[in-house]
Amino acid sequence: MKCKVVFVFFVLSGIVATGCLAQNFGSFAELYRTGETHQKAERYAEARAAYEKALESEGITADQRGQVLVSLGEVCVASGKVRDGRAALRKVSALEGIPNETKIQAGLLLGQASFKYPAALEQARDAFVVVLNLPEIAPEQRITARKGLIKALMYLRQFAEARSAMSVLADDANLTPAEKLANRISIGTTLILEGMYTEARSELEKARDMAGLTEAQRADIQLKVALSYYEAGDFERARPELEKVLAIPGVDAQEYRRDELNNLLTPPAREARLRLLKMKPADQKGKTVAALFIGSSMTLRGFMPFLVERLSAAAPDGRPRIVSGMYTRSGTRLNTFWDEGNGGGTARNMIESVPWDVVVVETYRAMKLEDVLKYGKLYADLARSRKIEPIFYETHTQRASPFPERALEYHERNIELRKKVKASVAPVALAEIYYLDAVPTAKREDFYADWIHPSAKGYYLEAYCIYAAITGYSPVGLPHPKRMSDEEAMSLQEAAWKAVKDTNPNLKPWE
Repeated sequence: MKCKVVFVFFVLSGIVATGCLAQNFGSFAELYRTGETHQKAERYAEARAAYEKALESEGITADQRGQVLVSLGEVCVASGKVRDGRAALRKVSALEGIPNETKIQAGLLLGQASFKYPAALEQARDAFVVVLNLPEIAPEQRITARKGLIKALMYLRQFAEARSAMSVLADDANLTPAEKLANRISIGTTLILEGMYTEARSELEKARDMAGLTEAQRADIQLKVALSYYEAGDFERARPELEKVLAIPGVDAQEYRRDELNNLLTPPAREARLRLLKMKPADQKGKTVAALFIGSSMTLRGFMPFLVERLSAAAPDGRPRIVSGMYTRSGTRLNTFWDEGNGGGTARNMIESVPWDVVVVETYRAMKLEDVLKYGKLYADLARSRKIEPIFYETHTQRASPFPERALEYHERNIELRKKVKASVAPVALAEIYYLDAVPTAKREDFYADWIHPSAKGYYLEAYCIYAAITGYSPVGLPHPKRMSDEEAMSLQEAAWKAVKDTNPNLKPWE
């Protein structure tokens, strides 16, 4: 009888345990479905909470944990919590006994998310390498991973390795014709960055013969063929190739373009004209200033170089005309650009490869004074070694920062830089203070489109300061946005001119 009681006890215990386990799994399934529902509706905070609770479910399997971590990583990245997303995705690779499909999904997401941080580029590269070595990878996943690997290698300036990966990608039977064409152009571009100009022309010629070539790609290829001669110092061959760029239909309609390193560059027609201009003798060039702009989103948003160029074109006769080029990348400080070296595709190489008259380097509001002075001097010395005049562009400070205290603090750092390197400064932060003092009814927030980037009003104030710093002439009377009154524009221009003169007491008209 006793044995029967014991047996019944264990049976009942098993039933209870099984019921509890089923309840736990049911709870997991419910939480996971809830997370998916919130994620599809883009309610990311609620989705994250549901996924995190699902991870705490008792009895959760490694497979289920991997699925949740992938979904959690997606939600975190989508909501801007990239660090948290990357942390969740990295945990997947440490799990035992999960399907390769889950590891592939996590690896692809981790690689893409790592591009958000310059310091994590090696992690992006490694994540894509791991994915490519996993079995059961689908063709489209393999292509995505290979493209991600190439992007990471290019950002890391590992050009030979990137070109090798491009060559492998070119042989992928699942690549579309358009992808094959773009990949071939990238191979030619990478060879130029490596200084292998003859080989680059060979690859670019192959690309030019491929079907589906757009006019924009044709112009890009032609420019790169021209640059392969120009960079090699063969200006006689470079000149007719540059002129061919200008003969391509619709080339002038092309906007600024991104290169393989994610820098925003001047369009082919503009770059061809700049090179041709600088190849002319000084007496044929006329009163033209070739200005290179180096900076972050504060330079590229609103196409600041082009705006300054347009202002100079509308200036009275006898004043210099500015022709602009640019090398910009969002969120990048002048020290980062410098530390990338002077190899192909770098800001320093851009300064060295074209005989500019002026280089306008954007300073960065969050940099320490010692770094501003250190790197500012490096840029100034490099520019002057090439007979280029350095100018430093002081931007607006953050919209929410204490005003005018933070603006004056930033301006003082740029004054210290001017004194150390004896270069002009375009003092936007000071001009903003002057304008708001002169126009009591003006609102500081009108200068901003978001937390930091300027509105049209803000960009015009910046452009007036840069124009005055480059040319040494007053911006008063230059064009302004249509929605701005003449009186408002004049107040902006006068504030910019006063700030430039007060900051640069030795300023003289451009010669």
